[in-house]
Amino acid sequence: MSKNDLWRVQLLSDAEVAELYAPPKFDEIEREYYFSLNDSENKILGKLIKPHTKLHFILQLGYFRANKMFYKISSETIASDILHIKKRYFSDKDDDVKFQEKLPKDSLFQQKIDILRLFQYREWSNEIKPEIVAHLRDLIKLYPKGNDTLRELFVFLKGKRITVPSYRTLQDLFTEAFSFEMERLSQTMSSIPKNIQEKLSELIKNDDGFTQLNAIRSDQKDFNYSALRDEVKKACSISEIYTLSKTIIPSLKLSTNAVRYYASLAEHYTASRVRKLKNSLQWLYTICFIFHRYQSFMNNLITSLMVHVKLLMRDATDYAKLKEAEYINGITMEFPKLVQFLKWFSSDEVNPDVRYQDFSQVGFEILPKETQGEMADYIAGIAFDYEGAKWEFYEKSSRKISLYLRPILLAVNFGFYKPDSHVMRLIDFLRQLYNKPHDLKNFTVPDDIIEKLSKKTIKELRSSKKPEGINPARFEFYTYKKIYHELDRGRLFCNDSISYCDLDYDLVSDKLVDQAHTIAEQFGYKKLAVYCDERLEQALLELDAAWQRTNGNIESNINKDIKIKVDEKGNMTWQLTYDTGENEESKFFSGLPKIDIADAVKIVCDKLNIWPIFTHLKHRYIKCKQPESLALLGATLSSAFGFGTKHMADISNLSYNHLRDVENDFIHNENLLNVSDVVSNFIYGLPVNRALDLIESKIVGDCDGQKFETSSHTIQSRYSSKYFGTYKGISVYSLIANNIAVNAKNIGPNEYEGHNLFDVVYGNNTDIPIDMITGDGHSINQVNFVALDVIDVEFIPSINDIQSEAGNLSCVYEPEKYNGIIKPHKKVNVALIKSEKRGLIRILLSLILQENTQAVIVRKLSSHKRYSRLQAALWEYNKIFNSIHILNVINDVHLRKVIKQARNRTESYHQMQRAIRKVHRGVFGGRKIVDNAICTQASRFVANCIVAYNTMLLNAVYLRLVKKIGEEKAKKIMSKISPVAWRHFIFTGKYRFTDTQFEIALDEFVDMLEQKLSDCSSR
Repeated sequence: MSKNDLWRVQLLSDAEVAELYAPPKFDEIEREYYFSLNDSENKILGKLIKPHTKLHFILQLGYFRANKMFYKISSETIASDILHIKKRYFSDKDDDVKFQEKLPKDSLFQQKIDILRLFQYREWSNEIKPEIVAHLRDLIKLYPKGNDTLRELFVFLKGKRITVPSYRTLQDLFTEAFSFEMERLSQTMSSIPKNIQEKLSELIKNDDGFTQLNAIRSDQKDFNYSALRDEVKKACSISEIYTLSKTIIPSLKLSTNAVRYYASLAEHYTASRVRKLKNSLQWLYTICFIFHRYQSFMNNLITSLMVHVKLLMRDATDYAKLKEAEYINGITMEFPKLVQFLKWFSSDEVNPDVRYQDFSQVGFEILPKETQGEMADYIAGIAFDYEGAKWEFYEKSSRKISLYLRPILLAVNFGFYKPDSHVMRLIDFLRQLYNKPHDLKNFTVPDDIIEKLSKKTIKELRSSKKPEGINPARFEFYTYKKIYHELDRGRLFCNDSISYCDLDYDLVSDKLVDQAHTIAEQFGYKKLAVYCDERLEQALLELDAAWQRTNGNIESNINKDIKIKVDEKGNMTWQLTYDTGENEESKFFSGLPKIDIADAVKIVCDKLNIWPIFTHLKHRYIKCKQPESLALLGATLSSAFGFGTKHMADISNLSYNHLRDVENDFIHNENLLNVSDVVSNFIYGLPVNRALDLIESKIVGDCDGQKFETSSHTIQSRYSSKYFGTYKGISVYSLIANNIAVNAKNIGPNEYEGHNLFDVVYGNNTDIPIDMITGDGHSINQVNFVALDVIDVEFIPSINDIQSEAGNLSCVYEPEKYNGIIKPHKKVNVALIKSEKRGLIRILLSLILQENTQAVIVRKLSSHKRYSRLQAALWEYNKIFNSIHILNVINDVHLRKVIKQARNRTESYHQMQRAIRKVHRGVFGGRKIVDNAICTQASRFVANCIVAYNTMLLNAVYLRLVKKIGEEKAKKIMSKISPVAWRHFIFTGKYRFTDTQFEIALDEFVDMLEQKLSDCSSR
């Protein structure tokens, strides 16, 4: 490796580079397609004279058709392709045609020109470089991480019909672009006022071993008073710098997610390490961290307010129910006295001449006056004052309200979408009241507020002790209820938060909508610019075709998997049959020799040369650029299992200090994501993986969440009695495709999974193209069909109650025009969709450009009621795809089977993850949110290594079967075997990490597995 290579950006691992620039591996069906020639191609072939030149042309043409790249090819790796072409295009007399790896330069050059002209492509050249460099510099502002940028660059090249350059060229481009970006950001940060630079430096200054930066890193643990108090203090301590950052961050011209990335670097670095960076980088990371951290504080405080208001309302309801029960029970207990009173009153014992006062006294002694009034109301049907009891509870909870809610009100800067709003007047009044010394004995509500309160509200707010005045505690909680209500509707917001800012603030500038065509071209999502035009018309045609096909197949009895019943009254009902196919063989790997999990992971990592991908958090002043692979392995396993490096040191031959240093420097999210992606790509690239495709030439993924308990509290971990009993936990939301864990993220168990679906799919950084995605009922919302369609992913969720859903389908024309057992509910409101064209495209642009996390935008679009017309248009569009999907599910039993199989694969993966986590009680022990995220990615990495190990064995069996019985039969056999198996791995016990190069006894294992296949087929 030369000195220049050391300074180049390492975009891909050696294995990934080899895979990217290696010719594609075709099966027989793919060879038939890719090596077919049309008239234009045959015409060019006819001009070639020598057979070996023709052979080379057909090979390069087929490979270019598949991947739009030219390859250096050798006869050893493409022997099957050469044999196919010879049989198809050459006569018997040409049997002696040999493939020549090196053609004359003129011939090779002319072939490239001809192929490029056929596909209207341009080959990479220095003339194109300025265009690519300019786009790459823009991409880095949006995607500062190399893998993300590279993925988007490939999309851009495909859209511009430009071939992918050499890896060395890519490295040079990225090295230059990253250097330019760092220099640009450094110059911007160096030009900010000196006083701001000093304030930023003060944050990381070491005062007696303590820095402000470390103080504000800690996450809010829970919603208790002490945690809220500390969160408010931390927010106040950086509020001044945050205010300054709001003027500096826009000048950096970075996307919101890029700001979060630079903030995460300050999150990972210790303050001492930050101080060793170049001053401009110190300021950049720190100001991004402050900007993002303050918004996290506001997010946590508003979430806390929502939680406590909800809890108080729940407790008030319980209190009111208890009071109502006491009230009814008290009246019931007095009924014997009422009987006694009535008998006395109607008896002859009452002297008509007795004075009224004496008469009343006797009567009230039997049944007290207050009780008579209550019983009269009860008998008359006048209900117990339920709401009054709730407000009585709020009045009694004045101290709790002042401790848990008032500090949040004073710390958070709320805004409303309209000026002069009632809720903002309430907030301003309370702030003025509590920001200065006050005497609540003289508490009075201004007349302008009183005028906007209803008579019922005024009655509820009056004190139980002083009915003539409004009670301060009741009025304060009334304000918090209004805040809760308006936040939930999206009308009240805080633009200094992440999740609770105005939706308009989350979206890209409206001016960008005019550039939709350019952006769509750059990012490769061509539907985007025409989403309310050509794409809408196409979707409507698909919907109408689905109606005709589904009802037509039922009527003509082509669809034999729907059972129709007619009752005595002539009413028809229907039911679907679900053919789930044969169960995947789960015991296939039983009987294999047991292997330690550490050895299995090391085998996979050594094979893929994964260790260099673990890069140091820092770029300079590094003593150890590349740690020992054994320490990396030990630290990764300790994170995956959840018992930490200290326990790993106790049960292994690695020292604690060594493990701790490696964990601090190398085990972080970015590295674990990268190594998991490398293993995922390796599994996907093995030939046997094509046998696992549920639909030919398409990859079907599935997303689902898995709940895990947490031992240390973070604000992300929440109570859920269904999953954790009396403890707290989190949900790991995973994307699984062909048994591979493609992506995963941690969410709170209170978060709706469907809001994160687009995020997980769009955040797929592997080479595995997700063509279709399914999920359970929690994956469905009013947005996901549209959001996924724009990035060319078909959403095919599992439908629990298909008959119920079939009663709410949309259609293109009037419902009366559709005949059949399946009836449409209503016609699609096309005019509504087209009227909100600009707003819809703005939303889709925001999702793609990552102006905010997609989960936040999707949640607001799915639940907030403020943008009612835009929301209605989006939901109407979503119903088109939802209707198409449900009709397809009814019509196609194979689709139902595919969905079921994809869901079963995810369930198998979850069982394996549970086995991995149960090495240490199945509990996440991270003290911070980021610690739990690292554990999740480490577990995903280990799970993928297990699948990779098993898939290597299956691949060897598959290749042997292909030679014996042919590709199609081999695929059919292997499709029934799942590589998600872990019984032959040893997870517990002592770990002995050695430098021994482990080798799989491949031939021996393959013989055993092949024998097992023979035994199964003979039964």
